[in-house]
Amino acid sequence: EWSPINYMNQRMFSVHITGSGNLWVGTAEGVNLCAEYNTPDSLREWKQFTYADGLTGNFVTAVKSFYDQTEGKEYVYAATWLAESSAENNGVSYTSDNGASWNKCLEGEKIYNFGFSGTDVYACGDNGLFKSSDKGNYWEKYVIRAWSDIKKDYVDVGKVYSFLYQNDIMFAGTGQGMAVSGDNGSTWYMIEAYEPSSDSSNDTYAYPNPFSPMKFDEVKIQFKLEENSQVTCEIYNFAMEKVRTVKSSEYYEAGESYIVWDGKDSYGRTAANGVYYYIIRYGDEKVWNKIIIFE
Repeated sequence: EWSPINYMNQRMFSVHITGSGNLWVGTAEGVNLCAEYNTPDSLREWKQFTYADGLTGNFVTAVKSFYDQTEGKEYVYAATWLAESSAENNGVSYTSDNGASWNKCLEGEKIYNFGFSGTDVYACGDNGLFKSSDKGNYWEKYVIRAWSDIKKDYVDVGKVYSFLYQNDIMFAGTGQGMAVSGDNGSTWYMIEAYEPSSDSSNDTYAYPNPFSPMKFDEVKIQFKLEENSQVTCEIYNFAMEKVRTVKSSEYYEAGESYIVWDGKDSYGRTAANGVYYYIIRYGDEKVWNKIIIFE
């Protein structure tokens, strides 16, 4: 019976076909496996694997696999999140025998997706990018500080949502842009999309706007300098009381740049909902605009 209301494992979030032709489906209640998906509907057989079978949790947001030619085994990795039971946990669950047994790793980590380079496994999530060279027993975490030509500074990456290893280049999808590394993660640079601030009626703009500190982590304040300058950026509330000095007489080169604000005041407290003003001063010039905080 097809009834996603009554059967949580019919609420699907991810689909993956392995090299051997197995169809894996991540759902709200575990993983579904169909080994013969090219048969008519009436002949298809499915297996369901849940927390009771060894997953860290029943909410499965991603499924990916690779084939180990040396072992002659297919390894399937699932991002398994805590669903309803307090006994469940976020983490990664993987199998090399089509679900007959499951292994757990990265417990406590909320993982969004996977990538592979040979038998090296990459997992990306709320706390960054992880790599395992032994198929999941031991994991190392990358510290991603990516140089931004627009910010004219390094961007410290927290969450990583997607990952690809291709042609010896690492691509990490983040909330700040795409971080790229050609030396196995030793150095990174950031690829970012933006609209030139010169196209803005106020010569500066902030994005995302409205801004949610809990959802977006930081707001970017875009501006353009005609020449190298010392830049100061201050945040004020609606009553024009200073909330925070984000930058104070810091050197910026001419061209498009941005400054980030994490939505906190000078005491580290998250600013309340409302309208805020930012003022950017350089030389005898200043530009300003509004930021709306809305949770």
